[in-house]
Amino acid sequence: MNEIARVTLEHLQRAGYTLKRNSLVEALSAFCAGMELFLERKSVIMGQDKIQLQTHMAQFLLNLSRRDDIKEYFYARKIYTAEHLAKFKPGKEEDFYLKVKAIRDDLTQGQVQEEKVQEIRQEVDVQELYQQGLALMEEKNETKGKVLLRKVAEAMAQDPTVPGDVADLFNKHGLFLDTMSLCKRILELCPGNARMYSAAITATLAQKDFDQAEKWFIAAGKRFGMHPKTHLRMAQMYLDWRKWEQAFDHAKYALANPETAEEGRKIMAEADKRLL
Repeated sequence: MNEIARVTLEHLQRAGYTLKRNSLVEALSAFCAGMELFLERKSVIMGQDKIQLQTHMAQFLLNLSRRDDIKEYFYARKIYTAEHLAKFKPGKEEDFYLKVKAIRDDLTQGQVQEEKVQEIRQEVDVQELYQQGLALMEEKNETKGKVLLRKVAEAMAQDPTVPGDVADLFNKHGLFLDTMSLCKRILELCPGNARMYSAAITATLAQKDFDQAEKWFIAAGKRFGMHPKTHLRMAQMYLDWRKWEQAFDHAKYALANPETAEEGRKIMAEADKRLL
């Protein structure tokens, strides 16, 4: 099983066992994380790997459709059955992802007031989980550590520091697909978290996934504007991507900042050689 399929499977398995523990929103979030990765990278998931993942999707949806709280959710919206969730078909993954995401988002919003009431009590628990997660990562037990840290990051999505620290730690340990999944989830909860964009860019560049990195750069630029340091990172990306004109153009903007000017000139010189 390749790395992308393996991480997708981890998310789907986590969705399954958290659903059994009646952690409904957490289970829906894990399922959505797995589906997002599957849909984004499905071109490299084939054969038995794909069949195995689709089997987990179908089983999760079947179990979800049988839950009383899900039936009540649909009943409150004048939909008197949840059986449509159990009718998963290969090739319709995006349709079922959107259905589950809509449920997850509704339930998440409904929990906001309750979470505010419990905030002080939860803060202690979150700090304990955070320390446990950090210790597990330090011990190279990344499988368990990243699960705890993701919970912490989601619980503290509005915090300006913790989600970014977790994403940076995932990158440090080479867990780039987990970084991408985390960044997307945190940005759903807190769209203005600039560190999520930076961590996602770092993860995509580490994988040499220049197409995705470019999209993250553009999205960040639209939301926050472009700093000379950002232009320098983009110039280096385009240089590695062998897109010499773009590398030259972005390097020029890096000259506006004394901290980035020298590197900008080097990239301009290198790109200029390639263009001649």
